[in-house]
Parts: sequence; structure tokens; C-alpha cells
Amino acid sequence: MARRSLRPHLNQIRSWVRQGRTDAWVAHQLEVTVQEIEQFKRQNDLFGDEGPAEGTDPAVGYPDEIDLRAEKVEVHVDGKLQYSGSGEDVQGHPGEALALAANDLARRGKAIEAGWVVLTGGITDAVFAPPGSTVEVKFSSLGEVTIHGGEDPARLRADPSPRVVLR
Repeated sequence: MARRSLRPHLNQIRSWVRQGRTDAWVAHQLEVTVQEIEQFKRQNDLFGDEGPAEGTDPAVGYPDEIDLRAEKVEVHVDGKLQYSGSGEDVQGHPGEALALAANDLARRGKAIEAGWVVLTGGITDAVFAPPGSTVEVKFSSLGEVTIHGGEDPARLRADPSPRVVLR
């Protein structure tokens, strides 16, 4: 097998480790050797429910952070892939978009305040959800969101007030 970087798969590997997948299973999925997976897990402090392996520093703990640059997303409408991308598509990293906004506000004597929700931009384009459609958004480690329905564009033109329906 040709050696390749596992870094783009960090979030997926982290998720598999949390699910208790074996190194052999992960290696098979990524078409790499078990030794490469073991080394990558050591380098990135990835441990399953059993915690760190014997001889490692337990103070390092289990990383709860997600590599937003590598986080992948797929948007499906009625089962058909419409868009895909990764956090890297947002100014190189969503944190860069946030820093850009914060710096721009600072130049104007303003700041982002604690507790504010800040949108850094979409990884993909927005997708139209026709009435009766199903939209699925699948992230590599953040989970999935499914939206059923969609609004009738004619009704929206007649009554443009925002509507949010959680199911």
C-alpha cells in the first residue's frame, strides 16, 4: 500500500475510535496498514473508551476538539448528492472567517460579545428544498441533520415571514 497522509481523515478516525472500531477495521476502511493507524492514533492522542494505552500520559486525556478545517459535509436532496465540501472551504478554516469578522469589528471600535452566535459562512452553497423533498446534511464527525418538507415558493412570496419547524 502506498503511504499517504491520514490527517484529512482525523475527524472520521476520531469518530471510529469513539465507536470502538478496531485498528484493523479502520486500516481496512482507509486502505492503510494497522501500524500506520496505531502511529497516527499515538501522534494525535486518539483513545477509545479504555483511555490511553499503557505507558502513555493519562493527563493528555481524550481530545474533545474537532478539526474544523478537516470536517467534511455532504448535502443530499432526495438521496442525490448536491454539494460536498470541508471546513477548509470557509476562508481556509472557519476560525479564519471568525478572525476576519472580529478584526473588522475591532477596526470600527466594536467587538464580538460573549454569548453571541456568529455564522462564519457555509461550507457548501444553500440548497433549495422543494415541497415534499428530504434534505440530509451529513458531517464526518458532527452528525447528521435531516429536513423533511420544503416550502411552496408561491406561499413564501405571499407571506415571507420566517418559519422554522423542528421535527
